[in-house]
Amino acid sequence: GTPLLEIVTEPDLSSARQVATFAQELQKLVQFLGVSEGQMQLGHMRFEPNINVHITDQDGNVHKTAITEIKNLNSFSVLERATDYEIRRQIQQWEQTGSLGQRSTRGWDESSGTTFLQREKEQAHDYRYFPDPDLMPVEVSEQWLAELRWRVGELPAARRRRYVEALGLSPADAAILAGDRATGDFFEATIAAGASPRRAGNLVINVLATIANERGVKIPELAVDASRVAKVAAMIDANQIAAASALPLLRELSHTAEDVETTAQRLGLVQSSDTAAIDAAIDAVLAQNPKPVQDYKSGKQAAMGALVGLVMKSTRGLNPKLVQQRLKARLDST
Repeated sequence: GTPLLEIVTEPDLSSARQVATFAQELQKLVQFLGVSEGQMQLGHMRFEPNINVHITDQDGNVHKTAITEIKNLNSFSVLERATDYEIRRQIQQWEQTGSLGQRSTRGWDESSGTTFLQREKEQAHDYRYFPDPDLMPVEVSEQWLAELRWRVGELPAARRRRYVEALGLSPADAAILAGDRATGDFFEATIAAGASPRRAGNLVINVLATIANERGVKIPELAVDASRVAKVAAMIDANQIAAASALPLLRELSHTAEDVETTAQRLGLVQSSDTAAIDAAIDAVLAQNPKPVQDYKSGKQAAMGALVGLVMKSTRGLNPKLVQQRLKARLDST
């Protein structure tokens, strides 16, 4: 059979938005810990909020509505909307009738956006609980909890916060990298191998994730270890290859054990920063294309892009940033 884990929280949430946010964080946690894949659309998780409202009247008296449980909610959006509706329904019922309601189980009707009564609940003593003789009791000691905390280590929320505050990542990038333990570990291994956090994050999120999706695998399952990704990062930072070249380079590296620089050379991705070769290419293009030169001098900035393109086309493999810098300096000095 399929094991079922039921998690019961303290009544600490005070709005529908908080309920949905908690549910999203819980999903990230069970996925991070490997408890479940946590895919809502596949039925891995369901939420059943228990809701009541404390209403203060004009005399300062507090009236507590009866707790209702909404069963089997299968998306965060539905969870938030159902909770919000039920809060409003209970308040409206008290305002119109003075009734605090009965403890009950309700369902959610997506078409009407309302909850509906399924059954009224018994009191706890009516359930007639008794121990299952086939289940051993589980005693949770402080020592066991401490061991589990040590074994689990840093949780997703703490990891996200560290990625933003200590590593300078955007909250969006931090959320992606901290959402999966193996991906986050790979990202950190890439940093440990010498890559800057932002460059490593960009390569993992935008390049390796693309390749992994193409193959239907997870990033750590690609045949590219973190040290080689760090080498790609170093080549980009040194302007040896363009950032756009990372995708074809890492895609090729996932098929070969060849050295990173050798693979980049073989694919024709290595950029030349030879200033003599760049200046010679610029001279030739300027001599052969007087019109865009004149356009630039008359204030048409778009002509710069056209000239850079002509230089890059005439001599492949040049560093485009260096080409633009030296071309601009040349045009502005004449």
